[in-house]
Amino acid sequence: MSRLHILAWALLSNVLAVCVSTGALAQGPTRASGVLVHHPADVRSAEAWKGHIFTVDGVPLLPSDAVPEAVLLKYVGRRVAVIGRWYAGTVADPTVQILVGQAPVDTPGSPPATRGDGLIVDALQELTPDVATTMHAWRTYANAKYGYRISHPDEFELILTGLEHERDGRTFRIVRRNHAAPVPTLDVQLEPNAPLEPGTSVLGSSFDRTVTRMPIVLDGRNGTESVYRFKSSGEVASIVIDLGAVRFLFTASADTQDFRATPWWQVIQSFQLGR
Repeated sequence: MSRLHILAWALLSNVLAVCVSTGALAQGPTRASGVLVHHPADVRSAEAWKGHIFTVDGVPLLPSDAVPEAVLLKYVGRRVAVIGRWYAGTVADPTVQILVGQAPVDTPGSPPATRGDGLIVDALQELTPDVATTMHAWRTYANAKYGYRISHPDEFELILTGLEHERDGRTFRIVRRNHAAPVPTLDVQLEPNAPLEPGTSVLGSSFDRTVTRMPIVLDGRNGTESVYRFKSSGEVASIVIDLGAVRFLFTASADTQDFRATPWWQVIQSFQLGR
């Protein structure tokens, strides 16, 4: 790599760091899916000049603490789905324009070129061909009163829950159709009015389970994911994802080690509220 390329990369990295730390978040896509493409900063291209080092379906991606650059590099060339927060970028710096070639040519009356804009990636999932194809064929339930939609495989069933005269979709359960065992199940509650605690009957005794809590971004909303595991086996007992406006409670079946490898995680990812 030449000294010029090294200098260009250093300047570009500094510009992007300043952009993310000082710029304003603005309206833009909060999710994207497609093949993850890498546009190296030390290779002359219009994308590199704009600071679009990673793109998915034309949407520029910015690494974050949750999904750093090393993780994005790992998925280059693969089909992925990403969600996050949009960053508007900053007006282009002409000194960087000289070093990193193929800058767009400004035409009279056109707005100044913007650099460093993109989707700050908070979560990423690889989409295998089977998963991507299958999800398009899933059943979708939409609720106009609460403004949400969710999809599930054909072999699953969505059941409205709550008091008989109040089953309007505020709470519902998804189960396997014609499945004799009581688990696995996914319970969803819109506008939850009280937090679930580890000692409740829903989650079982806290004495025989460990809990790990971590931040999560789902449907463009910040929340908390709590993973409860049996102390004796380390298997997943239940998962609670609380986004404030909606809560998911997944009760696992035996031998569940990786929740994200199950179709239940994909069902939760299909949930959309207010769109």
